[in-house]
Amino acid sequence: MKNLRFILVISILTVVFYGCPYKSAVPISEATTPILPALLGKWENRSSTSEYYMISKEDDFHYLIEKVSTSGGDPTRYHAFISDVNGKYFLNVYEDSEFSSKDLYIHSVEVVNDNIITVREMTDNVRETFENSNDLKQFIAANMNNSYFFNKDEATYLKMGK
Repeated sequence: MKNLRFILVISILTVVFYGCPYKSAVPISEATTPILPALLGKWENRSSTSEYYMISKEDDFHYLIEKVSTSGGDPTRYHAFISDVNGKYFLNVYEDSEFSSKDLYIHSVEVVNDNIITVREMTDNVRETFENSNDLKQFIAANMNNSYFFNKDEATYLKMGK
């Protein structure tokens, strides 16, 4: 019984302190930032080899991102585009599924070099909701340097090929 309580407490603390990505009903901006060629290709998380991401160009402003499990199965498909907030790039991402909402997940993305990118999720500790893109963009610009704004874990991805 003590073990069950311990596991329950640890599970709750993990959810509370780990955080989840922020979901937005509106994008940060319209898709006006051209595709960054450096983002295209196959990317693997430096900390895990259980999955990888294939990023391809949908059009001049939109990406198709496929999350592929190395153990098999169908990939999870996402659509994304970049918004520029004071010189920093943010991905507006939504899942391509009839079962999921069109809510957008917000991630900062930094191209370190041609073979390394870092990605940070905007945390759901942000409780504000926004009716329009301009208000969301202003909020991000005003708060993106605050310690609470992103989840603690920064993911580093290595390019595996095109």
